Amino acid sequence: METVRDVTIKTGIEPSFLVETLTTDIELTDALFDLIDNSIDAARDKILSEHNVKFDDYGLPADYSSYKIILRFTENSITVKDNCSGFNEKH
Repeated sequence: METVRDVTIKTGIEPSFLVETLTTDIELTDALFDLIDNSIDAARDKILSEHNVKFDDYGLPADYSSYKIILRFTENSITVKDNCSGFNEKH
């Protein structure tokens, strides 16, 4: 399994404002869900590139158990970590 690394995204917004707003501003919530969705898509693509993939009833990979998405909310930050290669920190 790959090591999960921190990726810091500078938004220009105070983290405390982001945390407070996240529960009331649907656009910010959608942005967070989009990051999670990107991680899931990246994990799916990696699984599909392997041999002997088992599929569920919807034609998607049946097992994502080796992939993790970790969300951490603190007073000063929101952290999204994954080992799915869903975000390229160089771009």
